[in-house]
Amino acid sequence: MYFGVVLKKQKTGDLLYLYEDFSRSFVYELFVYFEDIFGRIKNIKMFCSQQLLLILMLVIYIRNESLPSKCESCSVIAREFKNELFKIKNLPKTISRNKAEELFLELSENVCQNMLSYRLDPTRDSGIERFFKGTPEALRQLKELRDKGVKITMDVPEDLWDKPGVESSLLKQHCENILEEFEDIIVETIINKTSFEIFVCSIEMKCPRFYKKEL
Repeated sequence: MYFGVVLKKQKTGDLLYLYEDFSRSFVYELFVYFEDIFGRIKNIKMFCSQQLLLILMLVIYIRNESLPSKCESCSVIAREFKNELFKIKNLPKTISRNKAEELFLELSENVCQNMLSYRLDPTRDSGIERFFKGTPEALRQLKELRDKGVKITMDVPEDLWDKPGVESSLLKQHCENILEEFEDIIVETIINKTSFEIFVCSIEMKCPRFYKKEL
């Protein structure tokens, strides 16, 4: 299935065509050679090189290697879980097992749902920091072009631009699996106020530490 992106400058009528191939293998497989993309460009005078680069990065970046591994997901999930736990007011200094299990159930749904707010930004570091909450720089630039009078016509409606992508869905799937598999250990980290990332991601899953320091 092919989906085209057409950018049209209202004053000049210059067109830029970019095409991408959405594969059936759960991840976006795009044209292998940049020549295929540049061969379809009719006129790029209206775009500065930085804007064009960001748009191309948005189109070509999402590949197998850019999607989160289970270890990367675990680190993101652990940090999100801790953030949500910190938001709870009047958390007792001593947490009973029953209270910890209650907190686990309360937080689990929110944490996994929050994974859909994460985005993949190719302009960021290639490591764990490429997953963040917010709008990717490339997409922000695309929106700025639209706001400056560049007409953008896409097969995908504009109201779907900010919908969760493959990386967000995979983070959520990993979240549900990890929380289910390691529920007892996570409950223990709540009781003992120890690190989710160390005890689940590092010790149980044998993952490297992706974040340089704890929150």
